[in-house]
Amino acid sequence: MIRCGCGACVVLISKYDPLHNRVDDFTASSCLTLLCSIHGCSITTSEGIGNSKQGFHPIHERFAGFHAS
Repeated sequence: MIRCGCGACVVLISKYDPLHNRVDDFTASSCLTLLCSIHGCSITTSEGIGNSKQGFHPIHERFAGFHAS
C-alpha cells in the first residue's frame, strides 16, 4: 500500500519548456516521483533554500513556529 500525506519529502521541480521558452515550477512528493520523470529537471529541496549555518528561510521558520513535521 502506497501512502503519501506527510509532506516531509516535497521538493520543487523546475523544468524548461522549450515551446514557450520558459521554466515551469511545480512541487512533487519525492517519495512518489519516478527518477525517469525528472530527467533534465532542476530539483530544489528544503535544504536548498536555507540551513542552520547560512540562515533559515521564512518557510523553515514557519514550520518550526507551528511545530510542523
